[in-house]
Amino acid sequence: MNILYQNLTLKKKLIVSAVIPLLILFGLALTYSINDDITGTWVLKNDPKSKWMFTTDSKAKIYYDSELLSTYTYTITSIFPDCGIDVSNPPSDLQYLVLDKTNSNEKKCFVIYGLNQENLTLSPFGEGKFLTFQRQ
Repeated sequence: MNILYQNLTLKKKLIVSAVIPLLILFGLALTYSINDDITGTWVLKNDPKSKWMFTTDSKAKIYYDSELLSTYTYTITSIFPDCGIDVSNPPSDLQYLVLDKTNSNEKKCFVIYGLNQENLTLSPFGEGKFLTFQRQ
């Protein structure tokens, strides 16, 4: 009986020691956010005087030649945002960046085509062009 009890206790310890790291990893994966990737300062590749700064408190600040032009509150969503463009069947596998101007009704929307530690590629709604940034 004592050996059986020891074997069960050992099995429980092994299971617990295997499950806890998996739960920690799963928890870290759940807390990841694309907002973590966009946070920082980005320089427009074809115009280095243009800089966009995304802060951890969801603020986006747009600078040109070191002068602050606009401040926005930003959100990143996978739901097609209401930005004045009517699309009957928007793609469901894209991420969108929405900039809401502080103290104004102005809203700017972008499709996020690329985001990693070095580069950010956006396409403004309705403009048919790409903005490519490099992290500063």
